[in-house]
Amino acid sequence: MPKILKNSMISIILPARNEEKNILHVLGSIQKQRQPCPPYEVLVCDAGSTDKTGSLVRGFIGRTNVRNIHLINYEHETHDHRKPNRARVMNFCAGKASGKVLLFLHADCILPHTALSDVAAEIEKGVQAGAFLVKYNNRNPLFRLGEIVSRWRTLHVHRFYGDQAIFIRADAFKSVGGYYDFDLFEDFDFCSRLRKRCKIGIIRKYVVSSARKYTKYGIINQYLDNQIVELLFRFGVETSKLRKIYKEIRVR
Repeated sequence: MPKILKNSMISIILPARNEEKNILHVLGSIQKQRQPCPPYEVLVCDAGSTDKTGSLVRGFIGRTNVRNIHLINYEHETHDHRKPNRARVMNFCAGKASGKVLLFLHADCILPHTALSDVAAEIEKGVQAGAFLVKYNNRNPLFRLGEIVSRWRTLHVHRFYGDQAIFIRADAFKSVGGYYDFDLFEDFDFCSRLRKRCKIGIIRKYVVSSARKYTKYGIINQYLDNQIVELLFRFGVETSKLRKIYKEIRVR
């Protein structure tokens, strides 16, 4: 294990809203990290769930008797009754994290078994921030094509998104100002700032991401929707307006 993280903690920040179908799977996969690996904690932030997400996490903690998984109720702890966006939730959890390295994980994504050791190795080499490659839990050829494009973009342009398990040193996270309070594309903006200010490392192993949005709305439709809204974001349209446009596109 890289000596720089032997006695330092990695904080896995896991925002979740209505993830009862996925949350136990992702928590179980984190516990299967291949040993030895750096010490870690998991901060599960329940961001206004109306399903059993919170109770499932509490039950998991009780059954496994683990002390490094913590459930945070965003609304109760912040007294913020607005529907929180992912950026706000991740920033809040980052402020409560104990680790010298932060790893942001979506609740429908599964880390490779050596992820934490791989992150430690990158940090040891002087990397300040980075991400993994991504593949989907659906082997439709269109997803395979998307994975090839994503791999090229990640490795050669250092453009990555939130479903690629972005990691960053805690001091660098503060230095770049964390995630900006955007309703959409907080990951796109965050990555843009990281590329300018941090030494980036890409881990050539795959996070497995859920294809649920694509299968629900149609693979081609979802891809085109993403590209249209991202283009509008690049042209400076406010993310609050983009969220409304995104919803309108989906009910067309």
